[in-house]
Amino acid sequence: MSALGRDLAPGGFWGPHAQPPRPQVIYTVRDPKDVLVSLFHFSRIFRPYKDPGTLEEFMEKFLEGD
Repeated sequence: MSALGRDLAPGGFWGPHAQPPRPQVIYTVRDPKDVLVSLFHFSRIFRPYKDPGTLEEFMEKFLEGD
């Protein structure tokens, strides 16, 4: 509900004296090694991608941003 803002909530939603919850931030991080291995296996079975080669070759391309 906080994403909509307090003024968009229906009247009485928060109660007469209640304060709306403070906004929160969720920060999600994924291990780059996990991303590399997952993308490598996905690119092996997804036909529109070219052959990824060996894991070592794929890692070099991955680190170059290719």
